[in-house]
Amino acid sequence: MYKLLFLLLFSLTIIKKKYTNDISPNEIRQTQNKNSLFKNELSILSLNTWGLPIKLAGHDQESRFHRMPTAITHTSADIVCLQECFSKSLRDKLKENLTPYYEDVTDIDCDRTWKGLLNMDCYGGLVTMSSYPIIQEEFVPFTDGNHMGIIEKIGAKGFLITTIDLAVDTINIVNTHLYSGNNSKAEKSRLLQVLQIESHLKGYLKKHPHNTIIVGDLNIAHPDIAMINDHIELSPTYTYLESNMCLLDSKKELSDRDFTMDPNQNPYSSHKDGGRQKLDYCMILDCNPFKSISFIESNVVLSGDNAVSDHMGLLSRVHLSNQSNALASEIELHRE
Repeated sequence: MYKLLFLLLFSLTIIKKKYTNDISPNEIRQTQNKNSLFKNELSILSLNTWGLPIKLAGHDQESRFHRMPTAITHTSADIVCLQECFSKSLRDKLKENLTPYYEDVTDIDCDRTWKGLLNMDCYGGLVTMSSYPIIQEEFVPFTDGNHMGIIEKIGAKGFLITTIDLAVDTINIVNTHLYSGNNSKAEKSRLLQVLQIESHLKGYLKKHPHNTIIVGDLNIAHPDIAMINDHIELSPTYTYLESNMCLLDSKKELSDRDFTMDPNQNPYSSHKDGGRQKLDYCMILDCNPFKSISFIESNVVLSGDNAVSDHMGLLSRVHLSNQSNALASEIELHRE
């Protein structure tokens, strides 16, 4: 046991860096969009794939990984944001089956290992795919600290910012997976990660002043959950996202159908993991001067017989105007 722990600790020596992919206009692959931007609407899927780098009993990885690409395409999402794509087998399935429908510039084949102990990805388990051309993408790892547990450090998580050309608009998508755990230490870690995202975004938005959406497994308790569950406290991180970062939640109020982890709706979800929870989010940066975006609806998908993970997917539809590109140009001219 101690020998294995020692080996795992050495895996933390993996070099962590910021990966940036810049694509010039003439290099952008023209994707055959399966969806048209009908009435300036855009759909975004967020899904924690439960793609751990090791096989564990009850995880049904072979079957889930085989079915996942088809399940994703059946949601008809324009943009797909995935978390926990650590498994090499899962990444191979995604690359093989989703590239006819989606563009991505993340190197899904990139692996980081230590003496073959673990075979994981280079982007903290994050993959963002788009039916529309990707202008730029960069991965920023979360800063290490004494607050991080061993599993979180091995996961080397962070946030992936993708800027996408929608023709009628340009949009920034921030895909992330925050620290897990239902305790004060985990909550403190999540807030520190959010502060890092906020700090980095301030600089990024100066170069890419567009509508911005943050999606992913945020591992935070929605206020409605805290009100009905005595074991879950109100999340300071959620309050910070809403009040300080000016983020608008796609589901301000929850209904009985808005839990993204629910043993009653998902055979892979367990009461041992905390029962019914809302951990996955889609949020608009609501106070930007160039904001021209609003939510239409946000619904839980990939449940019941269609479930492919212990999390269910969150499919959000937003309405875009074509004003933000013009306004962004005015902002740049004003700066000059």
